[in-house]
Order: sequence, then C-alpha cells, then structure tokens
Amino acid sequence: MTEIKADIIIEMLGRPAAHLKKVMEEFLKKLGTEKGISIIKRKIHTPKKYKQKDKEGNVIEIPKEQEFYSTFADVEIETKEIFDLIRIVFAYMPSHVEVISPNEFKLENFDLSAVLNEITKKMHSYDAIAKNAILENRALANRLMQMQQIMQGQQTTQGQGQQAMQGKQKSAKKKKKR
Repeated sequence: MTEIKADIIIEMLGRPAAHLKKVMEEFLKKLGTEKGISIIKRKIHTPKKYKQKDKEGNVIEIPKEQEFYSTFADVEIETKEIFDLIRIVFAYMPSHVEVISPNEFKLENFDLSAVLNEITKKMHSYDAIAKNAILENRALANRLMQMQQIMQGQQTTQGQGQQAMQGKQKSAKKKKKR
C-alpha cells in the first residue's frame, strides 16, 4: 500500500500556559514514537486564555487562579497502513483529521476487518467506562441520600431534645414562681 499522509489537529486545555505547552510537546514526542507513524511537520500554537461564555454568548469573568489556557498543534503525519492512522485517531483523539494522500484507498477484506475490530474494541472500552461511571454516580447519589437522611434524623432528634429541655425549663420556672 502507498504511504498515507494526513494532517491532524490536537487540542489541549489546561493551566498554567507554560505547563500546557510542555505537555503538548511531550504528547507530540510520544506520538512520534508510535510504531508505523512518522511526523513530517508540526507546529504548536501559543497558548491563549480560554474564554468561557454564558448561554447568550457573553464572556464570563473567571478569577485568575481558575483561568485555563488552550492550545493546539497542527501535525502532518505519515503512515504505511490505514490501520495505523485509525489506531492513532483512537489513541490520540485529534479534533480534526484530513487525509492528504492518497486520493483513493483499496482495502482488502482482512484490513477492513482489522479496522472494524479496532473500532468495536474501542467502543466496548468506552461503553464499559461510561457504564462504570453511571454505577459509581448512582452509588454516590444513594450514599448522599443516606447521609442526608441520617443528618435529618439527628436534627429531628436534637430538635425534640431541645423542645423537651425547654419544656422542662418552663415547668421549673413555673414551680419557682409558686
């Protein structure tokens, strides 16, 4: 098969800006060590302050200690196999992929099966993660409800105890007046 060239865009969000740039450098270095992948060109763009907007599109002011920065890298990669390109897309999750060449692909059924199996494997992995997160969320919600019920029970008990004390104090005051 002829070599495949593709442009990918990798985006990141984080803080502080200098750390974000360093993490992007390390990320691209790791990408360059992937089997079957060569980085032809790369450009990391300067991190910019991330501007959060409300529903109307107005910029929300964020305290300095909570500011985030965003950056992205334009990366041209080359690979010999379509499977390697798809593996990189799943592993590194670029925000954009553009295949530059070749213009056409001829896939053997074995190659197509390998690609489809990789997609299926990733989908099952993501599904398991999502289901686990849902179960953990439910467990935490149940635990929170139990804690709230315990706290309400304690408040009720304390409130009843305080009312009983106040009632005794009133009785004691009435007896003293007599």
